[in-house]
Amino acid sequence: MPNDARSTAEALKKGKTFILSTHLNPDADGVGSEIALGRALLKLGKQVCIINSDPYPPSLAFLPSGKLVRKKMPWARPDIAVVFECSSFDRLGKAAEYVKKAGVIINIDHHPDNQLFGKYNFIDSTAAAVGEQVYGIIKCLGV
Repeated sequence: MPNDARSTAEALKKGKTFILSTHLNPDADGVGSEIALGRALLKLGKQVCIINSDPYPPSLAFLPSGKLVRKKMPWARPDIAVVFECSSFDRLGKAAEYVKKAGVIINIDHHPDNQLFGKYNFIDSTAAAVGEQVYGIIKCLGV
């Protein structure tokens, strides 16, 4: 079912452990979004890891990902997986193996051809970037 920033923020508040991921060959929109939401969730006392199929490109190495980026997930089953900018589940590549273990998948995208594979799907084709949607979520989280 489609959602908005407020209902997505409410869903995020219910989890304790999170895996965040974006599409194959990550770009600035996906990388910036997962780092921004990851840092916001940390401020709420949540446990967060970022796992992507491919490493960040060298041009984005300056971004403050801290210890969020990992090669393996520290939990057998995270409460929530948040997927950024993937119109279909297969766009996650190898990271799909970890995402599918989550109790709930939240799918955030700004492309209109999204296949709505999450329990929560915040799809807004009027947004210029998924980072715009994440900004709205972070505001609703009050971080």
